[in-house]
Amino acid sequence: MKIIAKNHDYYDCGMAAGQDKTIIYRRFEEVYRGNHKEPIHPDFDFMRTGVRNRNTTTPKNVEFDIESFTIAFCGKLYPGIRVVKNPAELKPESKFFYDNESYMECMKEHGIAFKKPSKWHMRYISDFADLAREKTSEDFFKRTGDDTHLLFFAEKKIPVAVWYREPDEDWRNSQYVMRTNCELKLFNFQKVFDPWTAYQEISMFVGGCMVGDEAAMARVDDEHMMKKKGFDHPYSFRKEPTKKR
Repeated sequence: MKIIAKNHDYYDCGMAAGQDKTIIYRRFEEVYRGNHKEPIHPDFDFMRTGVRNRNTTTPKNVEFDIESFTIAFCGKLYPGIRVVKNPAELKPESKFFYDNESYMECMKEHGIAFKKPSKWHMRYISDFADLAREKTSEDFFKRTGDDTHLLFFAEKKIPVAVWYREPDEDWRNSQYVMRTNCELKLFNFQKVFDPWTAYQEISMFVGGCMVGDEAAMARVDDEHMMKKKGFDHPYSFRKEPTKKR
């Protein structure tokens, strides 16, 4: 697969091992910004996490921001959580999580407490945040999508997309951002796929699932291809028999 892009992503090194130049991924980023009234384009509503970003302080007065996001990669959804330590610093420490076990281990390590659910406040959970769709962080990480999403992104010709919310003190001013064909290294996606596997996954998606009508029209059956290449001669490469004298 050949990648045409302005920026470099972590899996681009896969091209060094050899390229099938008939498969081309034009990785040009597009951005859609929403607001609290319309946080995402209706066609992509299934990517919304349903999670409100939150800020918390540990007993040792260490501040943390907890932010949720969703990555669509080759037709499959990968819910993620970004934990930012001391976000007010010039270079805050960020960690990305794509599974519940490592996320909860980090939370317990820093002694972060969560609200416990009650029958009067069922929207609150004991181990993540204020959710609209899931009851626990374990449920959150299970939202991997289905075959309809694979067909959706194949038809849209979008191998990579990310939805997230940019935090703001006033939730009404928060920016909801949808990026397509963006850099996955910004979300530490190498924790999910190493560079070589990510490159192969995108190559198969672009070269297989994203094949559209134009590519179908360009296909030539074996018989016509033989004629085009000059192999329609009845004797192929063999010498024609000579006429009897």
